Amino acid sequence: MNFDCPHCGQPASGELGLLGEEVECPMCGKKFVVGEKLKPLDSKEKVRALAQSFQFFCLLAFVATGILLFIALFAAIKDEHTGDYLPPLIGAGGCLVLAFVLFLTAQLIHIRANTEK
Repeated sequence: MNFDCPHCGQPASGELGLLGEEVECPMCGKKFVVGEKLKPLDSKEKVRALAQSFQFFCLLAFVATGILLFIALFAAIKDEHTGDYLPPLIGAGGCLVLAFVLFLTAQLIHIRANTEK
C-alpha cells in the first residue's frame, strides 16, 4: 500500500496492517494516521493483491475437496458391500485434481506477480 505524509508529501509504502495506525514520517518526523489520504494502487500492486486472493481461494478449494475425497473414501470403506462407492470416489478425486491444478496455477501467478523485472 502506498501513502504520502500529509505534512511534507514524502511518499512511503507499507503493509495493509498499517491502515488506521499512527506512524511517524521518516522525513519530517511528524505523526499522522495511515489511510486518511490513500494513493490508489498501481497496476503491479493490483496484480499482487489479486494473485494473493486467487491463491487463497484455490488453497481453500484444494483443502475442501481433499476433505470431500476423505469422506467419500471413508463411506466407500464402510459400505464396500453395496458397490455404489465408485462414482463418488471418482467425482471427489476429479475435483481434487482440478483444485490442485488451480492451486498450482495460483502459485505460478503469485510467483510471477512478485518477481521484479
